[in-house]
Amino acid sequence: MKDYFALLDAAIRMQPMPAAYSATVSDIYCQDCGKRGKVPYHFVGCKCSYCGSYNTREMGRLEG
Repeated sequence: MKDYFALLDAAIRMQPMPAAYSATVSDIYCQDCGKRGKVPYHFVGCKCSYCGSYNTREMGRLEG
């Protein structure tokens, strides 16, 4: 999965979010480590800030 997550990291770097979404934050639950957190929203995926996994579920979204 490490290689796949690296591809997602690259895709997110190459496709910045439009200004309208730049302050949007996702409340996520990581299905790998079981932790919840808030991370920057991106349509490609939301990366867990604890374990680095993209195997996350968006529980809510805060638009800023």
